[in-house]
Amino acid sequence: MGSVTPTTRIYGTATYVHRHYPDGTNSDLPDPYTDQTTTASGSVQQDLLSRSMTLSAGATYSRQDGRVRGDAFSLNGSLTWRVGKLDLSAGASGYGSETQAYGADPYTRLHQYYYVRIRRRFSR
Repeated sequence: MGSVTPTTRIYGTATYVHRHYPDGTNSDLPDPYTDQTTTASGSVQQDLLSRSMTLSAGATYSRQDGRVRGDAFSLNGSLTWRVGKLDLSAGASGYGSETQAYGADPYTRLHQYYYVRIRRRFSR
């Protein structure tokens, strides 16, 4: 994690959680079960044009196994350009998931988001 070069930064994390419930969760569901969650995420930032422009991208993936099973992901990217008192940025992100609770039908969702922002500072 951290700077690879003076203008490139890379970050990454991974987690694994294992939980065992030997007595279930309540008197209605007394059977033992196990939940496991695995997640990995990473991002990269690259400075361009003498650091007045920054390109960023990232992704996350998560997997859950247990009474609820599912996969989820997210992707994002952005470009920011600073010119004098003007900041221009544009980007996109998307995420999706598919889950299935114990004894239920699978549920899928996908979302996308796009933006453009122009901001001007009036002070300094």
